[in-house]
Amino acid sequence: MSESAAPMQSSRPGRSRALIAISATYGAGGAVVGQLVAEALGVPFLGHTFTSEQMEQAHREGGAANPSAAYLQHRVRGDLATDDDAARSALIELESRSFFEESDEEVRALLTTGGVVVGRAGPYLLRDDPAVLRVLLDGPRDARVAAGAALEGVDAATAERRQAAHDASRVGVARVHYGVDPNELRHYVVVLDTTVLGFDTAAEMIVAAARALHARTASR
Repeated sequence: MSESAAPMQSSRPGRSRALIAISATYGAGGAVVGQLVAEALGVPFLGHTFTSEQMEQAHREGGAANPSAAYLQHRVRGDLATDDDAARSALIELESRSFFEESDEEVRALLTTGGVVVGRAGPYLLRDDPAVLRVLLDGPRDARVAAGAALEGVDAATAERRQAAHDASRVGVARVHYGVDPNELRHYVVVLDTTVLGFDTAAEMIVAAARALHARTASR
């Protein structure tokens, strides 16, 4: 996106700027698209708590810094069973940890300031506010793996491993900790295939949708 815009005002009392919550599967460009949208609308950007690449790096350097990172680290390495019972058991153990609570507080703070959040269960945490634009970025698996490899500068095997880890963890965390299936389209206002549209076009479409939603909610 080549042009930036003045900060867009929100219809929510106490929040002066727009709020967009993006969920993205691996390779769909959540962070890239989210940053483009934030820049275009002049709002803060809140990204993922950690990435699959960071999990691999943590493992190489001797271990993860928190229980959630340790769980995802196993996912990335592929040495944690992927059946539902194993995922549920691992995630239930994390529920009492402060990690999720701290992240959730950072997301909810955007209800006052406005912004763009990618990941962090944003679409589900903010679903009760009709002025929040909830977005899913997705695409066919093979196309996303290719996009992820290009974006991260890794080979196909590494991208495939990261795709499996990211997508499995995305579903597991959402189901166990937030009680939702992130693949259900009812959670989103906008669903885009970035492997077809590209990141720039997807960002432009989200900006347009955010402005349209603002105009609609402001008129009520």
